[in-house]
Amino acid sequence: TRRTRQPFARHALHGRIALGILLVQDVVVIVLLTLLAGLGDGARLDLASIARGLALALGGMAALVAFVLLAARYLLPRPLAWAARSPEMLLIWSLCWCFGLVLAAERLGLSLEIGAFLAGISLAQLPYSHDLRRRVHPALLAGLQHEARQRAFRRREGFGNARHAGSRRLSAALRSR
Repeated sequence: TRRTRQPFARHALHGRIALGILLVQDVVVIVLLTLLAGLGDGARLDLASIARGLALALGGMAALVAFVLLAARYLLPRPLAWAARSPEMLLIWSLCWCFGLVLAAERLGLSLEIGAFLAGISLAQLPYSHDLRRRVHPALLAGLQHEARQRAFRRREGFGNARHAGSRRLSAALRSR
């Protein structure tokens, strides 16, 4: 991916191949997440409930994609053009759009990741996507650096993985008895 970040690398053959592979991977994951949402929790395994769940998931996905495509073309450009006068306002409107689509995906019984993916795709089509990318990238990088520092501190202090630290202490206490 470092090569595709270089200027004009996306237009070279290796850049187009890499972006094509990444796009196909994204589409496959979205289809699989939709199918998994349609299968539900597996409580009922009869054919009618599976078919109903899959039909609802695929219908919800089709409705959400249609809404996002229409909104990106006709609804989003005006409010975001107004909000682009202030970089902070543009970021807030974009975050509201992202959380709104995540909520819509959740209400349709789809994965939250599908809503976030579609929000990102719709915002990437707008002329303000470069400004948004510039504003979000430092925050993402700072968050990742903070997480890496926390993990290094936990390892150095002997905590290991914080999620399992409590269970490790409990199992160590039980073994010592």
